Amino acid sequence: MKTRLVCNFAVVRFLPYPETEEFVNVGIVLACAQTRTFDFRIETRRRDRITHFFPEMEAAVFGKGRLDFLDEMRRLKKMLGENTDTRQRELNFSSHEFVEFFRQIVAPRESLFRFSGIGTVLTDDVDEQLNALFKHYVERQFATRDEYQEKVMARRLTEVFRAKDVLRHYRKKKIGDEDYHVAMPFVHEVQEKVRKAIKPLNLDKPNCTQILEHGDGWRNRIIRLRDRRFLPDEVLFVIRQAPRGKRNGAAHEVCSALEDLGVHTILETSQEDVLEFAKVE
Repeated sequence: MKTRLVCNFAVVRFLPYPETEEFVNVGIVLACAQTRTFDFRIETRRRDRITHFFPEMEAAVFGKGRLDFLDEMRRLKKMLGENTDTRQRELNFSSHEFVEFFRQIVAPRESLFRFSGIGTVLTDDVDEQLNALFKHYVERQFATRDEYQEKVMARRLTEVFRAKDVLRHYRKKKIGDEDYHVAMPFVHEVQEKVRKAIKPLNLDKPNCTQILEHGDGWRNRIIRLRDRRFLPDEVLFVIRQAPRGKRNGAAHEVCSALEDLGVHTILETSQEDVLEFAKVE
């Protein structure tokens, strides 16, 4: 059986104002004592993530600090991450000492760039693990998934409905039967008859194709529910869309196609209209 590799890692944080303790994740550093690997990955493309979070700060502050930090990481990688027998003999690190060096590198510091606590993962491939951690902690790829964004939208609606004493009329439910059913987060029933169903729909996607395909998926679900006589009396999709441009136009196309089937669409920013729909007599 192949031995799995134990990796220690820390998230690199840009923290320009220690007084507020606000930070943005900008990278990952990782060490594997078994392979004598020290490596890192730092965000070098999207400066807007920083300027949007700290609009009062000059972008050059981040740019210069990042260059200095990258130089330091490259120096450490050259010293620790060289994976040749010659280098290992020269350094003569034990596994324990290698881990200790990593702990010193990510120890608390007074700097623009600081580190999170140390995490530990098991992996078969150190490079793949570094990229996976970067995608999770820096690029937040989990947050771009349809189900994640729409769960966030549903949680916000839950709080709005609870505050207005509407939530007690709704529950999460699968509409349909064993052969075909669709899960909806807000369903209102009267004597086992589904009267209203509300579903957040995220149409704020990177391109028009993804918007149209996601919309088509829900249009097809509505058609199947209708054809099987399971469609609720009233259905509302609460829409999130791009504010302007072609992506906005694609979202409008999706909404029109849904409305042609007799369902309602309301922007999530139109909270009063959503509440008006959700009211139960």
